[in-house]
Amino acid sequence: GRVRKFNRERDTCPYDEHHDADILPDDVTQVHGFGEGALLTVIRRRFLEKFVNYTYVGDILIVVNPYMVITENVRIEEPAKAYELGKDPCIYATGHFAYWALIKPKPMDLAKDGS
Repeated sequence: GRVRKFNRERDTCPYDEHHDADILPDDVTQVHGFGEGALLTVIRRRFLEKFVNYTYVGDILIVVNPYMVITENVRIEEPAKAYELGKDPCIYATGHFAYWALIKPKPMDLAKDGS
């Protein structure tokens, strides 16, 4: 294969003071100057400062393995919580969105019907 040489200007994002802001979003894409640095900084800070191991990146859930039991991660709420994409990331929300995406009625393509 071909080896690509590392170019600092092309392959890195400049530091942005917003990465160290007091507010840590649940969705990393809301950070100003989103890039690898912002992603790693927010994930690290959310785990170390808030002891939260779930972080959204758009509609993708990133989970940090804490190598310990975190009892707050095992929560069953009564009645079931209505989850919102981009807020309160957890494995239950991911299951919720996957389930509802599967059972949502799909529009029929009438052009293929031949009528």
